[in-house]
Amino acid sequence: MDDFTTRERSGAAVVALLLVQVCIGYEWLVSGLTKIVHGDFPAGLAAELRDISKAAPTWYRSFLDSSVIPHAVAVGYAIEVAELAVGIVLLVAVLRLPARVGRYLPAVTGRVSRAEWLDGVADALADRVGGAERARDLVRELDAYRGEIDPVVLAFVRDVRAAGLPVALVSNATAELADDLVTFGVAGDLDAVVNSSAIGVHKPAPEFFRAACAAVGVLPKHCLFVDDTDRNVRGARAAGLSAYRYDPPDDLRYARAALGLAGPVSPAEPRSPR
Repeated sequence: MDDFTTRERSGAAVVALLLVQVCIGYEWLVSGLTKIVHGDFPAGLAAELRDISKAAPTWYRSFLDSSVIPHAVAVGYAIEVAELAVGIVLLVAVLRLPARVGRYLPAVTGRVSRAEWLDGVADALADRVGGAERARDLVRELDAYRGEIDPVVLAFVRDVRAAGLPVALVSNATAELADDLVTFGVAGDLDAVVNSSAIGVHKPAPEFFRAACAAVGVLPKHCLFVDDTDRNVRGARAAGLSAYRYDPPDDLRYARAALGLAGPVSPAEPRSPR
């Protein structure tokens, strides 16, 4: 339970950090705008530095008088612009997060095909990477990488099934997931596959977890959900499942104990593609 509590707190910490970022961005933005609107910051900075220079030690006074004060007005303008720019960047970064997530959801809920989604990614990247052709090349590289099998997780899956317990792969994925499982030679290691693009709802929605439990014919309270994303783990618990956050190089010792399995064994290798 201590480990679960720590995992839950990490999600709250992320939200807290985003709120801190919003506050800092707002403060910098307002500070920069206030200085610009009042218009007296650069000159005031120069005057303040001259006052500091009068009471400063000789070496520091020499530094201020020769290197800083002559450029104080320019430095003041630079501070105004920098505060304004930093504030805008921090706020825009937070505000754009939902849009980034939103681009992916149509593909993993079956509203668009993987090809359509990749075309949209290329269009969004074009202005940032030097044109449409470069963007398409990058997207082709992305599409060529189909992921990899974690041998620790695969060994865990096989041991769970060997103990007579059903295992379902539940994934936010595109329609190509089934083919990928065959390519990696692990389709036979699963009792069920719940693909968000097939059922039209994604993790961590409660409906997704209900579909996952139904796929293996087990009540939520008797299911253990293992995932590497804190948000999904919290969603599973809210839906009534037990849930464990997997964070490599975790050997799943805790999850094994929860299911009454033997301790960690040598990682498994995927079977050869059929």
